[in-house]
Amino acid sequence: MLLPAAAFAGEADFQITDDFLRICDSSNDLDALNAQFETDGFTKASRDIKDALTPDDFLKKVKKVTAWDITYPEGHGWYGVTAIAVLGKTKVVHCGIMTIDEDLDGYRQDFDKAKDSASKQVAKNDLETRYMLNENGSTYVMREIRSPEVSYFVYTKNTPLAAKEK
Repeated sequence: MLLPAAAFAGEADFQITDDFLRICDSSNDLDALNAQFETDGFTKASRDIKDALTPDDFLKKVKKVTAWDITYPEGHGWYGVTAIAVLGKTKVVHCGIMTIDEDLDGYRQDFDKAKDSASKQVAKNDLETRYMLNENGSTYVMREIRSPEVSYFVYTKNTPLAAKEK
């Protein structure tokens, strides 16, 4: 699943990093993000996927959730999600992309390299390690979730809603 996307310093090495940055950095408007997922070839995912991807484990008042999935011709694929939610006391637009993989090493480092910034570890337990990066008013949260059966890596971006959307 770790497919190279670029080979230059400051650019993502893995396609999932490239997809996340291209889609989730494209707008802080929910409708525009959903349109970008469609433009990039993602299709709306099933209700089960939507329920699994709803970010209500660390965000509050999660609404307007849309789940996405894609499988590329090479066979690799991942899931996406958009929503409106509350992070702390701030209403945000949430955008995320997740992969299920056997080996997650490299994804967070790839993001840090592509953003030319170092994310900071903010939580760790037996199953999950969380990293965070604040940049230009947005909060990026990267989650590595590992278990004996399956491992996940989730890139998310949370951007404050524009005044007109609140």
